[in-house]
Amino acid sequence: MLIFLAFNIQLQNLVNSILQANVLYLTAAIVLLIPNLYLQYFKWKLTCVQLLGEKRSKKIFLSLLYGFPPALITPARTGEYFGRGIAFKDKSMLEIVAATFIDKLFVMLVTFLLGIITFYLFLVQYYQARLIISIPLLISFVLVFSSIIILLTGKNDRLFNYIISKFKFKTFLTIKEKIEIFKGITRRYTSRMFIVSLFFLICYLFQLTILIAAFSHQLNFINYLWAGILILFAKTALSPITLGELGARESASIFFLAYFGESASTALNASLSLFFINIVIPSLIGMALYFIKNDD
Repeated sequence: MLIFLAFNIQLQNLVNSILQANVLYLTAAIVLLIPNLYLQYFKWKLTCVQLLGEKRSKKIFLSLLYGFPPALITPARTGEYFGRGIAFKDKSMLEIVAATFIDKLFVMLVTFLLGIITFYLFLVQYYQARLIISIPLLISFVLVFSSIIILLTGKNDRLFNYIISKFKFKTFLTIKEKIEIFKGITRRYTSRMFIVSLFFLICYLFQLTILIAAFSHQLNFINYLWAGILILFAKTALSPITLGELGARESASIFFLAYFGESASTALNASLSLFFINIVIPSLIGMALYFIKNDD
């Protein structure tokens, strides 16, 4: 994807877009990294307390930051699953990986829920997609989404038992019984995680929207929010084939923002800036803390 982007976007346009960027908006996007990281920390703390029995705030915060450097260089940020375990020497890696997966699952589910609805509206608006095609797609996702929630929180629920008996999710049940931390998932934990994940995505979308405005010098915030959800949806779907999600977000930005009249250079610069702010900066902080900690 990056090679394709390199050959299809003029370097001079990129440079001009950077030089002419709105500094105030860029600063605002950087400042939003603070609530962004806090929401990630708060979400991870909920998971650590509930599933790992870990209540040490400092350890939890270090664990979050230690996950960024390996996430930067691995497909779908899989290195983050192991990086977070560095701070928890008294926990098994299987527990950390499972907890990290659950922590990320809620963001993924909220992203897909918002994304599929927005994508449906996008298809209707720009491709005049027929309802006979798009509505079944929407219903199918809602059913899958609901089933996952039931599987996570409904161990003693009649509907949960009915689904299990009908579809025979034996593999899931075997894994769930072997990994003790899954037993800590409750309805209260699930609802809190969905709320925090939603606020995290809103913060992320505000960052992207502000960055697009910074490079485009326009204030079409509603359109940028719409495009932002589509970009986030596509990035999540394509992340398994990219390093640190780099390339998927950029390609999606160029594709979707073109429908809102924005140039490829604006889309690429906004996307790369978001990557630098939300991934590279925390990765540098995480590496610095890791080496400082080891020197002590």
